[in-house]
Formats: sequence, C-alpha cells, structure tokens
Amino acid sequence: MRLDRDRAFYPTVMIVIASYYVLFAVMSGSVQTVVIESVVMTLFAAAAVAGFKSSAWIVVAALAGHGAFDAVHGHVVENAGMPLVAGLVSRVRRRRRGRPRLAPTTRARSE
Repeated sequence: MRLDRDRAFYPTVMIVIASYYVLFAVMSGSVQTVVIESVVMTLFAAAAVAGFKSSAWIVVAALAGHGAFDAVHGHVVENAGMPLVAGLVSRVRRRRRGRPRLAPTTRARSE
C-alpha cells in the first residue's frame, strides 16, 4: 500500500508541516511570532484543503511555495524556536558567556 497515492496524503503533510512552524514559534515564546506563523499556517492549510477538494495542482503549488518560503523564512520571520536557529542561538550565547565550545566527537581510526 502506497500512502502517497491517496488523495489526502499531501494535503495532510502540508498542514502538518505548517503546524510545526507554529509549534516552533510557541517554543520561542514570542507572541508576535506565533501570530505571524499562525497566519502563514492558515494560508498553507487553506491551500491544502482547496487542493484536496478541487485540484492536486494547488497542493503541488503550495508545496513549492513552502520550499520558497523556507528559503526566505529567516529573513521574513524571526523564529528562535526553529531547531536550527535555536542551536545557533545557544552556541552564540555560550560563546558570549565565555564557555568553551563543545568538543567534537572523534572516532578511533582502525589501522
């Protein structure tokens, strides 16, 4: 059984992906970011529902739009709850406090 053949699969993925951005915004603690991400999620969810009801090409366009939005997301919305951003922020804070960088893990090479 291939789930990606079901008409509801990609619209559902679209809604789930959009909801993660709201979750990351909640984790950041910024109400403004939650509002912005919620508006964006609503637009993507509306596109997913419209694509499910009428044409799958709307979902294709929404998925492509999501990729484009990801490319500029950091310039449009400041969301410190995003995992990559949160990791970078914690590294910067650690360095500002004078804490040493975490040592990279190394594997013993077999000779």
